[in-house]
Amino acid sequence: MRGHFSFKLFLAAIVVSCGTYTLHAGKAIVGLAVSVDGDGFFLNPVVTRVLVTKVEKVSLAEQAGIVAGDEITQVGDQLLKGRRARELEPLMKFDAGETRVLHLKRANGEPYTATLTKPKE
Repeated sequence: MRGHFSFKLFLAAIVVSCGTYTLHAGKAIVGLAVSVDGDGFFLNPVVTRVLVTKVEKVSLAEQAGIVAGDEITQVGDQLLKGRRARELEPLMKFDAGETRVLHLKRANGEPYTATLTKPKE
């Protein structure tokens, strides 16, 4: 069974993938929304692609050079493709002061790395 689904999730709530943050009281935002393609049962599919669909202005994602249309291929040393969606949750949860290194691919296929550090509150 092959399916496509899109969703936005919040990083602060332990997410499957990067989600959209909103600006609260001047705090830095991650500001990254994605579409996750997967095969299999929709509640825990096998990930085939994680595509950035939106980058918020004045966000950590924008500062790191991430743009809509980029594909996230890896978080740290963990490949995303082929993993169950729920296995990605711990990869995307990070506390103030922690850093995540995202490996991405531009729409033209060019690979690059973006480092996101959640500011200490």
